[in-house]
Amino acid sequence: MDTPVPEPILVDYADASVPPISEFLHKSYPESPLKARPEYIRWRNFQCPLESPQSASLVATRDGQVRAQLSVSPDRLCVEGESRDCVWLYDLFVAEEDRRTLLAPRLVQTTMKRNGIVLVTGSAPHLERFYQALKWKHIKISQTFFWIRRPSRLLCMASETGERSVKQRALALALRLVDPIWSLAMGVRIRGINRSYDGIEISESTTVPEGLDEIVRAHCEAGHITTARDPDFMKWKFERRPVGKHLVLSAKRRADNKLLGYLVLKLMRRAGTAQWAEIVDYIVYPDDLITFEALVRHAQQHAVSLN
Repeated sequence: MDTPVPEPILVDYADASVPPISEFLHKSYPESPLKARPEYIRWRNFQCPLESPQSASLVATRDGQVRAQLSVSPDRLCVEGESRDCVWLYDLFVAEEDRRTLLAPRLVQTTMKRNGIVLVTGSAPHLERFYQALKWKHIKISQTFFWIRRPSRLLCMASETGERSVKQRALALALRLVDPIWSLAMGVRIRGINRSYDGIEISESTTVPEGLDEIVRAHCEAGHITTARDPDFMKWKFERRPVGKHLVLSAKRRADNKLLGYLVLKLMRRAGTAQWAEIVDYIVYPDDLITFEALVRHAQQHAVSLN
């Protein structure tokens, strides 16, 4: 008779567990090397200023070996003028031989029992049924838009995971021929936009500006839903992150230097393939489309300068 395999034990993250978790991630998810770095693990799971026992990240072990982990990041929502604690789920990683078991649901359900509001964003499409089985509700809150400068690089990234078909190889060759003309045209187009933002000054920095709480308060008073942006939390999120690079764009009114909004760009690079910028956070006063447009235009101009 086969000996039954014991259920993994779920425990809260502890600093002593960082080395074995790092080793587990290196082995099980070699395609995500940055997330296996000890400094990233400590930043994500221990150093958030909103950390609490309820928001502790989880690790699953069996016979002293890490089998899975779930990073949990606390946050605050502003809903109808009230502040509500919540947590976001990140980095759900499960050992290959445990992926057809109930280990992943156990990790998520344990976090759900501890916290009143649990959120996840950017989840891969193949995980939608997983969350639906756990009675999660899918809410469409945004759309993804792309501004493409080099079409062949985008195709290269999209087809990295498998062997290209004959059509894809032919398309890649055609796009490489088009790239220089397309890139030049897009650069000229963005520089040629004559929209006037005379009253607004955009500055670049690696630090988050003061005064975001006033803009958040305006959204709360208008009945909007957004996340709180406490100064120390924002510094942790964008300034103390040990891997990756961020660029912070601040929009101020020239007349009195009042902060009108901000936008954060994550600068990404895949060696030998492409480099790009992602807008990962922004906020302006309600209905201030001019400031939003000025920030996005500046972000596009920065993207043009990358190559």
